[in-house]
Amino acid sequence: SPSPTAPPPSSGSGIVALTRARAYGAEAAAAMRQAFDLLGGIGSLVRGKTVAAKVNLTGWPFQWIGGRPPGETYVTHGDTALALAQVLSEQGARRIRFVESQGVALPLEDVVAAAGWDVRSLQAIAGVELENTRNLGLGAQYARLTVPGGGRVFSYFDVNHAYADADVVVSLCKMKEHATAAGITLSMKNMFGITPNSLY
Repeated sequence: SPSPTAPPPSSGSGIVALTRARAYGAEAAAAMRQAFDLLGGIGSLVRGKTVAAKVNLTGWPFQWIGGRPPGETYVTHGDTALALAQVLSEQGARRIRFVESQGVALPLEDVVAAAGWDVRSLQAIAGVELENTRNLGLGAQYARLTVPGGGRVFSYFDVNHAYADADVVVSLCKMKEHATAAGITLSMKNMFGITPNSLY
């Protein structure tokens, strides 16, 4: 049974949409659009807002695995990012900032290019930005986010400004098996990389 200090379980319900794509590119983009439609659309959530899309770009320098490129095996695929940016832009997002706390102190544009992303097509979409949130990134100082209810271990986290500036945060994870974790990793595991490595 839960401890007396544990918050009660959520009584809310969530909506999940599953769609299938057998390939990246246009088929994956269509599947993403279908998923958003099944969820009831995202226009009201993102219109006029800043959206931070946390991607998964682990394992620098990127390597092919089993004869397949990184985007097909263990990092967020560039086509997925491009499709998300197109949908967010069409739905009126004011700013679309792709973020990742990379293990290397390079501009995120260089990192995603090394992962095989089409950086020019991504940056051609209005409002798209990329930021390596490894530490301060492009910010002048860290943003302090307090933990609701005071937290159990930490009462606050200092993070890159990009997370605090966002109205909406999307975890654009990579579904994959993890070397040390049991089973697959998805959205919450992707968020592990938010905290700046200079502080934590």
